[in-house]
Amino acid sequence: MSEMAEDFKALNEMRRAKRGDNKNRSTELLKERGINFQSNNHGVHLVVRHNDVIYDFYPSTGLYINRATKKKGRGVFNLLKTLGV
Repeated sequence: MSEMAEDFKALNEMRRAKRGDNKNRSTELLKERGINFQSNNHGVHLVVRHNDVIYDFYPSTGLYINRATKKKGRGVFNLLKTLGV
């Protein structure tokens, strides 16, 4: 395998590890704050319910979407700010 291919493989592994770490940390942060959520697809997709508003949250990337308005945002801390927690 060429050096460039090895570099790309290492980069992909680092990104995969980062997404896994993001998933674990974001999920733990929601638990610590007492946020009610349902875990789907082994924790890759979380359905967050707060004050009759439902958000789809993808903790590995930080993407969250309000189901009613379709408004998108990024980051677990921005989600917490949106929830008012």
